[in-house]
Amino acid sequence: MNDYLKSIQDDYRLEKIRILFHECKKHYLKSAELVGKYNEHIKYLKEKERFYTDGPLRIMKAIEDRYNKEYCDDQMQIFEPFEKMTDRRWHSFIWNTGQALIMDNSFCRSFLRSAGFLDQNDIELAIPTALQIIKDLELRWYVSDEPKREDNEN
Repeated sequence: MNDYLKSIQDDYRLEKIRILFHECKKHYLKSAELVGKYNEHIKYLKEKERFYTDGPLRIMKAIEDRYNKEYCDDQMQIFEPFEKMTDRRWHSFIWNTGQALIMDNSFCRSFLRSAGFLDQNDIELAIPTALQIIKDLELRWYVSDEPKREDNEN
């Protein structure tokens, strides 16, 4: 990992956690509505926007670690300027990974539990469950090494 990537990850970490929280919340509430589930946990989740960050922070760091170990390649700079390449590849990875994770019901429940929502009876399992899902996530999409063509280029 390079210093530029570390600074991007540090700068955007809380924003990415907020996005993941809101997407998991939206997915969970939609699922609850489909099955007609409504209880005090659903009501609380609907009403609140603030959440605990300790659990979600550990989960986001696991996503970052997976990228840093499996996809970070400082040698790709021969294709485009280093900062542009690093920025593009990281944001592509985090977007696609986030989309895959929010489609996983178990991940959404675990993420929301780690943020202080839903049934807290098995809270000690929330973070390990989310981390295992991240570890096992099948990344069927492709992180392109090709620089994106700019709209003003021919």
